Amino acid sequence: MTKTAGVLYIVIAAVVLALSIGNFAGQFAAAGDVVNQFKEQDLSTTDLRWSMGIQFLVDIVVVAALAIVGWFLFGSETEQYGYVIATGLLLIGGVTIRLTPLVPITAARLSPTVFFYGTQVRVTFTADDTRAYVTLPESDQYLVGRLGEGLPEKQAAVLLDFHGDNQLKQAYWFGAWPATVIGSVSGTRTLVNRMQARNIFLVPRVKVYKVETAAGVGG
Repeated sequence: MTKTAGVLYIVIAAVVLALSIGNFAGQFAAAGDVVNQFKEQDLSTTDLRWSMGIQFLVDIVVVAALAIVGWFLFGSETEQYGYVIATGLLLIGGVTIRLTPLVPITAARLSPTVFFYGTQVRVTFTADDTRAYVTLPESDQYLVGRLGEGLPEKQAAVLLDFHGDNQLKQAYWFGAWPATVIGSVSGTRTLVNRMQARNIFLVPRVKVYKVETAAGVGG
């Protein structure tokens, strides 16, 4: 069991690395195009890539930690029952939060590219702030929801990905506020404030599957 747990940790490390590279590759590539929109505000690709690079570095550290634990368990000569039990509990918990929207978006925000990737969330938005930001990369399938009034900008914004479902997008866009969205955390996207281009931050990306408003339910 210990060796199996070790292999599992190594596999998870490889999956996390692949997800992280996929998550940030498009954002890094889009930096140059976005900078061209902010020439008057003296925004540089370095500003953008530095903000993204810090989070990517965190992911690499997590990958390294998972790989080290996996290698330790795989090479262990004695059964490490504590690690095996902890691994089993983590697997049960990981599957549960990916099937049921139990995790609040405030918690999922802490690690949207690693621990909470794929987690189902149920989020209520009070308004839409899409026009206030440019996203990296840009897409007409992205909208930016605001969680509530009085929250700091970085804590209030969440990127919503409607992945080609225009009916779902319209249910959110034209429905009555507040709007509740059910979806899964799918990494991050970088936001640049249109009025203050040096205000750059990463937010969770939520792939939307259902929208509930006072006007009805979509999805």
